[in-house]
Amino acid sequence: LEKTGAIDDAAFAKSFVEIRANRKQRSHSVIMKELLQKGINRETAENAISDSGCSDLEMLKTLLTKKYGNIEVDSKDKKKVRYILGKGFSWEIISQLTAHD
Repeated sequence: LEKTGAIDDAAFAKSFVEIRANRKQRSHSVIMKELLQKGINRETAENAISDSGCSDLEMLKTLLTKKYGNIEVDSKDKKKVRYILGKGFSWEIISQLTAHD
């Protein structure tokens, strides 16, 4: 099946990353975890994520714009912070966004 292209981990990983990053706005760490759980080797998963061309910060901005209409993040807004953390974004990414605004 691999010879015929029916099983292609790289193509699957690339498609999976596109869906999870662009449509679902999941962080790279969450996507990596999901790919590893699906049996994709780490190198293939890392390549697919790096080839996606989208950073966690860009994905977070898109997510916040879709959900809230703006990209303002206040660390005191616990509901918004929990939502962001639930999508797999780290405090480091949140603080970068706060620092840029």
